[in-house]
Amino acid sequence: MPRLLIGNRIGAFDPGYTTGFAAGWYTGNGQFNLEQAIEIRWDARFDALIALVPTLDWIIYERFALYASHAKAQINNEFPSVQFIGALQLAAFMANKSNRLVQQPAHERRQIKVLEEHKELLAGSAHKRDAYQHLRLFCLLNKRSVQ
Repeated sequence: MPRLLIGNRIGAFDPGYTTGFAAGWYTGNGQFNLEQAIEIRWDARFDALIALVPTLDWIIYERFALYASHAKAQINNEFPSVQFIGALQLAAFMANKSNRLVQQPAHERRQIKVLEEHKELLAGSAHKRDAYQHLRLFCLLNKRSVQ
C-alpha cells in the first residue's frame, strides 16, 4: 500500500441516503487542514463522486455491515449506503485510485473527538461529523507513514 505523505489530499465519506464528506490536506504528525465538509444528496451522488474522487490522494469510507440484531428491521431496505459504496469503488477504479481506497468500521470513528477549530465547519450535520471523524482517524493511524 502507498504511504501517506505531507500534502496528500484526503477525503472521507460517511455513505448513506445523505452522505457526509470531509476533505483536508495532510500536514504531518496525524494532523490535517480541514478544507471542506459537505452533505451529498442522493440525487447528486454521481456528479459529486465524478468531481471529488479524481482530486483525492486517499479515499476513506465507512464500511457497511448488517448485523443479525438489526436484520429484521432492514426488510425492504434498498441499502443506500451499499449502493453509494459501490459507486465510490467504481469511481476510485476509474480514477486509478483503487489502491488508495480505505474502509473503516463505524465503531472505530466514535473514539475520535472533533477539534475545536473544526466545529464550525461541521455544525448541524451528523453526516459531516462522521466523515470528519473517519478522516481524522485515518490521519492519526497513519502518522508514522510519512516519508
